[in-house]
Parts: sequence; structure tokens; C-alpha cells
Amino acid sequence: MYVCESTSKEKFLQLSYRDLRQRTGIQISNWSKWFNGGMSPTLDTLRRIANDLNMPLLELIEAFEERRSRTIQRSKETESA
Repeated sequence: MYVCESTSKEKFLQLSYRDLRQRTGIQISNWSKWFNGGMSPTLDTLRRIANDLNMPLLELIEAFEERRSRTIQRSKETESA
């Protein structure tokens, strides 16, 4: 894990699981479960992620929810196709 430059909401929405793993130390399987709606991170975990990404907590929460919504929507579209 390394200290990174400030991460914007737009950048967060584009980071791969691998990038998120490298920047936060959190396993890819956790990111997948969170974005697919299988589980949610705790507030303490979100605070740590915000710190690791040098990102305001509220901005991270907004970006996180947007990414989760996009992932779930794509999954539903794939299932119905």
C-alpha cells in the first residue's frame, strides 16, 4: 500500500479492483461483495478507505453507492439478456 494523490469521485468510479487493492490493501473479494450488494463495509472501513485514497469520506460514500448501483444494474441487465 502506498500514499496516493487525492482521489476524485470520477477517478474512484474508474479504478479497477486491482487498483483498489493496491491503494487500500483490501482484498478484491471484499470489493466485489461490496459492489455487488452482497455485503457492506463498516463505517470504520469506509473511513480507512477514504484515508487511504486521500478522499473526503462523504465523497467516497457517494462514489461507493454510485458504483454499487452501476454494478447491480449491469448485473440485472446481463441476467435479463
